[in-house]
Amino acid sequence: MKKNLSIILIILLLVIPIFAMGAKSNISYFEREVGKIEVEGYAKFVKKADIIDIKIKVENIAKSSAEAQNNVNKSFNNMVSKLLDLDIDKDSIITNNISLRPNRVWHKDEYIQKGYKAIQTISIKLDFDKERVAKAMDIFTQDNAISINYISYDLKDKENYLRNLRKEAVKNAYEKASDYALASNSKIDRVLFITEKLNSDYNPNYRELKVAGASYDNGSDNAPTNVYPSDITLSKRIKVIYSIESMQ
Repeated sequence: MKKNLSIILIILLLVIPIFAMGAKSNISYFEREVGKIEVEGYAKFVKKADIIDIKIKVENIAKSSAEAQNNVNKSFNNMVSKLLDLDIDKDSIITNNISLRPNRVWHKDEYIQKGYKAIQTISIKLDFDKERVAKAMDIFTQDNAISINYISYDLKDKENYLRNLRKEAVKNAYEKASDYALASNSKIDRVLFITEKLNSDYNPNYRELKVAGASYDNGSDNAPTNVYPSDITLSKRIKVIYSIESMQ
């Protein structure tokens, strides 16, 4: 029994100094990190839009639901056929919504039903080519059942632009932190924390669009419907915390 107690005491005498040394090491480690610099990094990229997304509505009111839907189908199919003649990829034409319901109008203090209304909404996303977009716009104006709701712009290869923006934002943060460190007779040790502010990521551009009837025909005096893309601004804003060391 005494022999066992002696062994335990020897082990404790060996282990306690090791724990003490570890605790002392940890304290000095955290004390060394007390000096910190917190900065924001920012990067911005502006480029002319190279993708256009056109929102179309095809609408018809008729006496019966079948007639209303059939008329919408005819207008839609005719429109798609003409778009495909422009070498527009069929996969870029997407049906967003189909609606078929009684058409009610307000008359003498009450709603009365006057036939049925069929609506189909479509999204058409194209690589921006001024001439082809003009021809597509004029196809939409050739049928009174079709209306252009709005257009939006975007960028191809957007993820690559955003990846570069992240790098630029980190570089910007480091330059700021280095200035602060130098002014305080310190130097940057390492990165402790990085967070990205998501609300500064991307702002798509939307425009309402109303187009008067026109036809794109080389033999016609009517001018095509021109569309000019806007600039797209991408940005990244981050917060970075660095540990610093005194240069003394």
